Amino acid sequence: MRKSVVYVLNLFLIGFLGGQGQYYSKDDIRTDWADYSSYQRDELITFCNFLFEKNHYDRALLNYFQFLYRFPGDELESTIYYQIGRCYEKTHNPKLAIVYYQRVLDYGDSASIVFKAANYHKMYLHLIGDENRIVLDRTQLTEDPYLLVFRGYAFIRELDWKSAQLTFLSAEERFGQEYYSNLLNPLFEYIESVSDIPQKDERTSLLASIFPGGGEGYLRKWSSGIGVLSSMIILTGFLPSSSSPNSNLLSFKNSVLDYIPTNSSSNSKIIPQRIRIKSNDLKVLIPSVVLCGGIYFGSSWKTAQNTKKYNQVMMNEYSRSIFKEIPVSTFLDFDEPKIMIK
Repeated sequence: MRKSVVYVLNLFLIGFLGGQGQYYSKDDIRTDWADYSSYQRDELITFCNFLFEKNHYDRALLNYFQFLYRFPGDELESTIYYQIGRCYEKTHNPKLAIVYYQRVLDYGDSASIVFKAANYHKMYLHLIGDENRIVLDRTQLTEDPYLLVFRGYAFIRELDWKSAQLTFLSAEERFGQEYYSNLLNPLFEYIESVSDIPQKDERTSLLASIFPGGGEGYLRKWSSGIGVLSSMIILTGFLPSSSSPNSNLLSFKNSVLDYIPTNSSSNSKIIPQRIRIKSNDLKVLIPSVVLCGGIYFGSSWKTAQNTKKYNQVMMNEYSRSIFKEIPVSTFLDFDEPKIMIK
């Protein structure tokens, strides 16, 4: 019995000392910490993915930044930057989204999925932000079908219909799939229908301007046309009265002669009994003519300018209708990076 107790105590002591030795081993501590840290990393990634998929973008942003702080230089860093950009894009903050997409592009691995997706989203944000020249400049030599689509939309907004058509044709050729051809066909139809947009002819508007206010009426700006016509009628009303001479005879009665000095050396008076007066009021005539001419020729010049503006507005409205009917987001079906836990 005594030997059994001693044997059990020895086994317990050996196990205890062995356990203590394993716990205090530096290599074992490093291994345990690495496992624990890896577990925390995976849990954080899983939580971030959950928040993003459930549209909790603000909370996802906080956890993505926490990941960058706790695991600097991690192999998923560029993908985390991409996800941060997506969160900012989803929360309608395109400027910050572009900043973090650019950080992805700064890594320089142009063949990676995350690089391509970041570039697509960056060009998309420039495009919907009316930064057409940026899109055109940065896609000038591209052969990427998605970037060509963005470039074609930029040409539409610039009202360069021929360039837009050629760019979409290049995109269709590089896609090489019937699915994308079906997506692009409505765009080709819109471009071919540009000639059907109602436009005002400048020569016709100038001919209509021969009649005061006629040019404004041609553009259906009735209030402006009535204003021009009314001004011309009012001003021309002064012309007959101001241009006709005012003449009359002024006679001196006997009662007035007492107040007129006479020539002391002669019995005859120094002024006649009757005086004829005549006046021509050029001070009224000249301003009236100048104002009439200014209003007439000014309204004609304005009509020509308004005709160009009218045509421009009609084209811009047609361009906006294309973006509304076939939004650019239709083509955001490219591969996007996924954060996978190893």
